Amino acid sequence: MSDLFNTPFEISMRILLTLLVSSGKSRTVDMIAAADFLTIYSRDFGIADYNLHGENSFNFSELASRRKLMNEAIKQLVVDGLIAVVRGKQGFQYKLNARGKQVCDNYTTDYAAEYISLAQDVYDFIDDKTELEVMNLINNRATMARERRTDNG
Repeated sequence: MSDLFNTPFEISMRILLTLLVSSGKSRTVDMIAAADFLTIYSRDFGIADYNLHGENSFNFSELASRRKLMNEAIKQLVVDGLIAVVRGKQGFQYKLNARGKQVCDNYTTDYAAEYISLAQDVYDFIDDKTELEVMNLINNRATMARERRTDNG
């Protein structure tokens, strides 16, 4: 069972849920990764009262390593016909299609419901921000967290 965590399969489920709540907009890999990260660690950004994946003093280091997994998962979702590729101003973007929505409708776990709820709050939070602004927000919080760890020894 532990082999499912931090795999393209697990990431692909969260990508589908992230795109489900994105109001039908297409998103870049980086924006999908950022939205997923913000959803999982919502408390650290003042979006929710808790982090979906609990407290982790090294959570900001996850984002960089997750980018490769995101790319693998997105490729597989495209091949499986669950998301569509859209050519946009920022390059390739991805959008949930009808088949992907059907898969999301079958995610009926408490985790999926909680993820969707937090992801909706995240999109409310980032909807008026550019990708660069969102990435800068995450980077600034990462720097602050690193400085706190250094100050606390």
